[in-house]
Amino acid sequence: MLEILPSKDITTGAVQFSGKASQADADKLESYVAKHYGTNRKFNILAIIRDVDGTNLMGMISGLKFDAKRMNQFSKIAAVSNLQWVQSMANLGNMMPNLEVKAFSEEEIEKAWGWIITSGD
Repeated sequence: MLEILPSKDITTGAVQFSGKASQADADKLESYVAKHYGTNRKFNILAIIRDVDGTNLMGMISGLKFDAKRMNQFSKIAAVSNLQWVQSMANLGNMMPNLEVKAFSEEEIEKAWGWIITSGD
């Protein structure tokens, strides 16, 4: 399930993932991004990832379509989670050109906000 959270920064979308991702979640995220950032404006994502049960196939495919469509708009992604695999995913994300991805534990949420809204590390 995807929940849109209040953001501390106009250029950052804040979301929380838990349970299973679905097509409805992908549609909700796409709608939010289209409304707030259009098709060209750069933006950041602060994603809190909790208790992920996995995804269904449609949710995964939709997520990949979202990423490919918006890839040139992403600036930074802060992944906030106590799940081990999130750090590995953040490292993979850093291989993408013009994208910074950093993982934080849930206890470091304020540090994640500080990192994502500054221009440097």
